[in-house]
Formats: sequence, structure tokens, C-alpha cells
Amino acid sequence: MRFRTTLILIAILLAAGAYVYFVEQPKQEAAAKKPTLYEAKAEDVTSVGLVYSDRQVEIVKTDDKWKLTKPLETAGDESAIKNLVNAVIGCEIAKELEDANTDLKVYGLDTPFVTVSFGTKGDKQPPKTRFGKTTPVGSSAYAQREGEQKVLLANSSCRHALDKQVKDLRDKTLVDFKDDDVQAFQIERPGAFISLERKDGAWQVSPGPYKADANAVRTYLSSVRALRAVEFPDDSPVPDGGLYGLGDPRLRIRMRTGESTETVVELGKETSTKNVYVQVLGKPGIYEVGEYTYRNLDKTALDLRDKTVLPFEVDALQSVEVTRKDGGTFKIVRSGDTWTVEGPQGKPKTDALHEYVGDVHDLSGYEIITDKPEALTTYGLDRPQLRLALAGKEGAALGTILIGQVADDEAGDMTAMIEGGSTVYKVRAYVFNRLNREPAALVDAPAEPTKAAP
Repeated sequence: MRFRTTLILIAILLAAGAYVYFVEQPKQEAAAKKPTLYEAKAEDVTSVGLVYSDRQVEIVKTDDKWKLTKPLETAGDESAIKNLVNAVIGCEIAKELEDANTDLKVYGLDTPFVTVSFGTKGDKQPPKTRFGKTTPVGSSAYAQREGEQKVLLANSSCRHALDKQVKDLRDKTLVDFKDDDVQAFQIERPGAFISLERKDGAWQVSPGPYKADANAVRTYLSSVRALRAVEFPDDSPVPDGGLYGLGDPRLRIRMRTGESTETVVELGKETSTKNVYVQVLGKPGIYEVGEYTYRNLDKTALDLRDKTVLPFEVDALQSVEVTRKDGGTFKIVRSGDTWTVEGPQGKPKTDALHEYVGDVHDLSGYEIITDKPEALTTYGLDRPQLRLALAGKEGAALGTILIGQVADDEAGDMTAMIEGGSTVYKVRAYVFNRLNREPAALVDAPAEPTKAAP
């Protein structure tokens, strides 16, 4: 009998839980959800019309791409238009004014800030909606749907989302490419020219040729790809480039993708607001880009060259002989997969030794001083502060790194080069300090012998 009663109670509880979950909870959620201006879904919108007091904008979606058709025909900014549609379609109605004034001027609806219309899939189309003033208190805006007398209080963020100029909604992309597709590019300026070409998966820079810094090239291409218009001063199909300093541009970038496709970007003079005029050959119009653009793209061969002082494979390295100017020589030697220190007594600090070898491998300059040093004394390399002699298997020399110091360098930076090489680099002082270690810092001090008790 008790078992049967228990089953009945369980059944009642399950039924009650199901009722709450499937009936009461949806009712509460529906009641809590505020009504919206439109019943349509954002993904079903196919066109947008915006009528302001001084301009009209019309946008249509074709093949899942947004395009402006008025006041000009051009590609739309996908992100900006999607954000606008989502904000207005989902615009919540905070309140309906029951005793609304019949004088729409009170709400700014006689001459609305904007009238918005949507076209959607299907036969039933959303009504046009006028947006007027924002309320003196709170975060609402007055709105009225076409064919209705009632005045609505909509979230003011909807009105803010509709406050757009034509430039806000048009595509701002100047060039579009993938890094892997770029095979070569040139940077031209009056009286100077550098070229970079991808060969066997690695970049080379000319004049030279020298090995290019892969990270620097990647950053440069990223800067070109990130070009975005902030203003559109001239939409002429064939504008007069001379008006914008583009007849003889101060910077020209030629980029080849694939076998023969070429993209040419030209940078002209500065605007009164410190922006820079830009044109892309073969693309109509003149654009303005941010003031930082010229600085990011005006690079020299030295900026893009690889500045690794001594390239080598860590696995090929077997020893590093360290000679410090202030006296003392010690040697770091590979023993299997570990490193040891010859000279000081004590247990090798494995992590510190691996870190040291890594610092030697990664030693790079931040600037190239010269490729033709006339006298090493000029760079403090005749009597270097540090000499690192690297050897591979069977003692084969991999090269010797010299690190010097210029006495009058205000920043206290160091110089570096390969012994017998021709390129002198500038190296940060903290990089030198990491390498200029006492040998005792690479081992644990041996334990002192325990004294016998008297």
C-alpha cells in the first residue's frame, strides 16, 4: 500500500513540474519580454530605406551581400548594416502613450529625425516607422508606425543606431588579399625603391638581396590589408589625382598576387585634419585614411631586413665559449639533451642554461647601423664587452658573436656583429645584460662540508 502511495505522489510531482516547465514558465517569460517595433526577423530583411531631412539612403541585399543604391551605388559595410538592422528590428517598446498629444510637433514626429522602412521576404511588409525626439528624462525616443495614431516610447539606442551618414554604411575596405597569395611587393618613394620577393617560402629584400624578417613582412602586409577609409572626398570615376598629391605620390606600393595580378596603392598629401589621401589604381574615387597610415607603410629595406645577429639551429649547437671583457672565460657544453658549465663547481642550473642558449639563438638587433664598418673602434667592437664563440659537432665553428659598447651612446645600447662579418647591429642593453652573466650564476653553489661535532 505504501509503495502504491509513493508512486502516486511521484506522478503528481512530475505532472506539477511538467506543468510549470511547459505552461507557466513560458507564460512568465512571454509576459516579461517587452514588445518590439517589428515582428520580422533580422535575417529576413532584404532592404532598408532611411529618409532624413537632408539625405536619403537605400540599401538592398543581393546574393547575401549588402549594397548601397542611393545616393550612390557602391558596396555596403556588412558589419555596420547588420548592426543597424539587428538594433532596429529588435527595438523594444517601453510604453504606449495613452493620452498622446495630437500635435506631433511635441514629439518631433511632424518632421521626424528619420523615417525607416524595411523590405522583407514574404508578402507582409513591416510598416514604416518615424523616429522623433528623445525624451527629456530616461532613455527613450518617440516613435510612430505608419497607419497608427498612437505614439510609442522606444529604446533610445534604436534612434542612435539609425543616426548614420552615408560614409558609415558604405564599404571602407581598400584592398583585399591573403598573405599567402602575395608573391612580391615593392615600396616606391621619390628617389628610392625597395623590392621584396618570396623565394622557396622565404622573403628576400633588395637592394641586397638580404634575408627579410618574416615577422616584419607579415606586419607590413597586415598594415596594407587593414587600410580603411575614414572619409570619401571624391567619388569621381577618374578623379584628378593632382589635387590630392597623387599625381606624383610620396609613396606607392605595388603588390603581386598569383602569377600576374597587381594591386597598386598610392599615398598622397595630408589633409587639413592630418589624414592621408589614398587611391587604389583601377578603383574609382579618392579616399582618406588615418594619419598613422603613412608611418606604418613608409618602411625602408633596413626596417624589413632580418636582424638576427647569427642564425643557427639550436640542435646543431654543441658549445658556447663565453669571454667577458672584465675577465674570465667559461664554456657551456651540451651533454646529450642537457647543458653543463665547464669551470665553476656546483650542479648546473638546467633552466638557466637552456634560457641562456635560447638568448644566444634569439639575439637580434633592433636596428642596422651599417653594412660597411670602416673601423671597429667606432662601434666598440675592437675590444668587445662580450665574445661568444659557437661550435657545432666535432668542434666545427658556427661563428663568433661580438658585443660592444659605444661610449657616447645616450641610451646605453650595445652594438653587435659576427666576427669577420660586415653588418653592425644595435642591441638593447637589457639583452646584453642577459648574456653577460657570471659563470657562477649558471650553477648551484656546492654545499659547504658539515663540521664534525667537538
